[in-house]
Amino acid sequence: MAKIGIADTTFSRYDMGGLAIKTIREQAPGIEIERTTVPGIKDLPVAAKKLIEEEKCTLVLCLGMAGKEQIDKQCSHEASLGIQQVQLLTNTHILEVVVHEEEGRDAKDLISIFEDRTIKHALNALELLKGKTALTPFAGKGRRQGREHAGPLDKEGGQLSIGIVVSDFNSELTHAMLEVAANVLKNHGCRIQAVHVPGAFEVPLACQRLVKQVDGIVTLAVVIQGKTDHDRIVGENAARKIADLAIAYGKPIGLGIVGPRITWELAVQRHKEYAQRAAEAVLIMLGDHSTHGYHPTHGAGSGAC
Repeated sequence: MAKIGIADTTFSRYDMGGLAIKTIREQAPGIEIERTTVPGIKDLPVAAKKLIEEEKCTLVLCLGMAGKEQIDKQCSHEASLGIQQVQLLTNTHILEVVVHEEEGRDAKDLISIFEDRTIKHALNALELLKGKTALTPFAGKGRRQGREHAGPLDKEGGQLSIGIVVSDFNSELTHAMLEVAANVLKNHGCRIQAVHVPGAFEVPLACQRLVKQVDGIVTLAVVIQGKTDHDRIVGENAARKIADLAIAYGKPIGLGIVGPRITWELAVQRHKEYAQRAAEAVLIMLGDHSTHGYHPTHGAGSGAC
């Protein structure tokens, strides 16, 4: 059975090891994990070597932080050289996950870098366990750890531009949908332009204003069943107008509108799935006409108009 080693430090200002373990356990509960924590970044190479040779780890994540001073940068460089040497001596992958304290504009930004870089490298580790070609579909995609993916360049040196029109009505759900859809698109190298509107009824007009500026659009809204037919009128007319726009402009518009005729409880269960499928549907439709084709591992549903 595969075994992942986690080597982290007390010097880091974020529990990177804990987050890496949480991510791995959520994605692959059967994977065995061995953790060791050392004082600083220069202790990571020997910690990794022990995890490989003594604990028989299949691969290792080395997680640490470099401070702002020049001596911290020097220590980080020396640690990196040591980690590379251990990789070569043991013929084992060691993913070096280092955050430099000066990368963040403020504490909130620095935390986001810690989280993004740690989670993405934990997922990379799981992909490496699958075999040497597991990451091949992402080759040349401009993937980054710590910040949003840069995305691939096309022949014109650009990226797909996708608009997201999101209703602020029922924002407890729609704003979570926005995050889900944005992550799907960012993971495939898209530039995103988000537009907020008051409710589902205003979504088509925003799409009409946006459609000439982008390659495709994802629409997100939640229309809850009420005591009258208002939800049905709003939802059905919005969907019809969105379909008309997609056909008129020849561009995919993903229908991520939850409802009508749906209860709040069901919407809570399904809203993120709707958002993901709507974003995936746009990528699939654009794949028919560009080199950016996207092929999800699961069915994307009927989200594109």
